[in-house]
Amino acid sequence: MRNLTAYALPLVTEMAPRILFVDHSGALGGAELFLLDLARPYADTSTVVTFESGRFTEQLEAHGLPHRILESGAALQRVRKSGTWMQGLQALPALARTAHDVAQQARSHDVIFANSQKALLPAAWAAQRTGTPLIWMVHDLLTPEHFGWMQRQLVTRVANASATLVAVNSRATARAFADGGGTGPIIEIPNGLDAAPFDRACQKDTTVLRAALDLPHDAPVLGVFSRLAEWKGQHVLLEALHNLPTAHALIVGEAAFPGDESYAARLRTQAAHPALRGRVHFAGHRADIPELMAACTIVVHTSTAAEPFGRVVAEGLLAKRPVVATKAGGVPEIIRPQHSGLLVPPGDAAALATACQSLLDDPDWAATLARTGAADVRTRYGLKRMHAQFEEALRRVSPHAYVNA
Repeated sequence: MRNLTAYALPLVTEMAPRILFVDHSGALGGAELFLLDLARPYADTSTVVTFESGRFTEQLEAHGLPHRILESGAALQRVRKSGTWMQGLQALPALARTAHDVAQQARSHDVIFANSQKALLPAAWAAQRTGTPLIWMVHDLLTPEHFGWMQRQLVTRVANASATLVAVNSRATARAFADGGGTGPIIEIPNGLDAAPFDRACQKDTTVLRAALDLPHDAPVLGVFSRLAEWKGQHVLLEALHNLPTAHALIVGEAAFPGDESYAARLRTQAAHPALRGRVHFAGHRADIPELMAACTIVVHTSTAAEPFGRVVAEGLLAKRPVVATKAGGVPEIIRPQHSGLLVPPGDAAALATACQSLLDDPDWAATLARTGAADVRTRYGLKRMHAQFEEALRRVSPHAYVNA
């Protein structure tokens, strides 16, 4: 699991709100990393509810965040975004039980914060039943590219009817919600990142780490950091590697969801091509993300579909590495092209290779982009700014929900 280092938290007053954070997943994805950072200042007054155990709940335990696992929500995990009406109907009894359990928890809290689409449905019912204000955090682009019509209609209508406030992680996410019929008030709360682990990683000698990963000490290394899934585009990097004959690829992540294992197998087959043999290194799931990024020459983001935010892009910049990312979704809000990084069209291996080669050919320019990008992320995506935006959201939904900054 990731190494989530402690950091200085804002002081919470004696009138701190009691927040019920609801997340469907036990896995440690981007939304869960966001929630860990968001919830920690409220550990003394609040509770995190999940529908399953996993790396996320292990981290909640490690950081002293009170949490409960609602077994009634387990059945909701089997409903996929491509599911049919019939599957949705079959999930209704489980949804009713989970909503009842969330409502029981909500009675002793001032605000419900639903951190996912699957969390929204029982949280909305609980909010209506108990009269508790509801904030829905949207981490997804609600577009046809990502979700079916039924799911988009359902969550949008539920949010319109039940959410006191809709929080989004980027302007792109806000546009998608509004374009899909979302009418509720919106506040933007992008991810807030702790720079300290990346600062420490950048001060370390990466020679030993490279050797442990079987990476040559003098070869350019292009690192991609994501779960293994086709839309995350690791295959695009391997295609680009054919036009970068001296470069190695470091692939950090694992197949986390059903169906992703077959894609991971195809990646390994692709990496066995004679032209790539020995130049592709699979690291699996790792805790030392800052150190691994610091060991790379370039951090690449290869998603073939639009990302709602792009946390890995911001992390790569914090690691003071030049970043090449796909120009879609929320990523262009993080990177200013030719100023703090480079953007390429999604799925375009030739453009990715050209961008990476331009950085390898001009190390001074690459270093300038990296410095500018790191400064940008510190200013725009720091923890303090995220907490301040969350405080504003709490003030808007509850008159006594505030934090002394």
